[in-house]
Amino acid sequence: MPRAQTSRVTVATLTPVPVVGRQVAAVPVIPTSEPAATPDQSSTLILVPVTPTPQPERTAAPQGTATTAASPTLTFTPSPSPTPGPPTLTPTPSATPDPSQLSSVENSLINAHNDARQAPGLGALTMHPTLMSIARTRAQHMAQVNSMTHYGPSGATVFTLMTQQGYAYVDGAENIHFNSGFSEAQSWQTAMSEYLASPSHRTAIMKPHFRRIGVAVATSASGVRYYSVVLSD
Repeated sequence: MPRAQTSRVTVATLTPVPVVGRQVAAVPVIPTSEPAATPDQSSTLILVPVTPTPQPERTAAPQGTATTAASPTLTFTPSPSPTPGPPTLTPTPSATPDPSQLSSVENSLINAHNDARQAPGLGALTMHPTLMSIARTRAQHMAQVNSMTHYGPSGATVFTLMTQQGYAYVDGAENIHFNSGFSEAQSWQTAMSEYLASPSHRTAIMKPHFRRIGVAVATSASGVRYYSVVLSD
């Protein structure tokens, strides 16, 4: 009997983090409750702009005292927790490929992203070895735990990994997806179709200032394919 095809999109936003030059400082990521909407099989993790609280004007103070204006605070958009997946299964270990060497699926995914950006006249995304390595780490982790999640061991996200690897950026995003029961070509095409059909995923793909990309797919022991697409300026 042929394997049932499964594929259907939740939105997860990352708590904003301080920017130091072009390097984003690491902060703890605290997942919040799952949204009321029925979750599906794609999710996006993006940086959310921060809005400082207006600073009150200084007022005259009696002699001998000083009045200090209140410090601005940052407002955050909370993040839905990752969608739980099937029970944990351990896939057959495989060697991590050279990030500069693309598989046919990775190459097809990058071309598909650039085809989508070309229509509205946006610049092409360039494969970056660091982002390729991070995407592969992310996809392999999801395959190992057999669950779609933006959070790796110890709560690490793509932004955590970027910082750890000294990757300079200001803005970034991760689109993830999983499906099963498809051929290799149908699988990545399904992932790409769902990305483009989802407003949040499409927004990440179509950010005009994004210039670099890393993509990866890994398969769990149960045959589920997990995708990670990492984007940045």
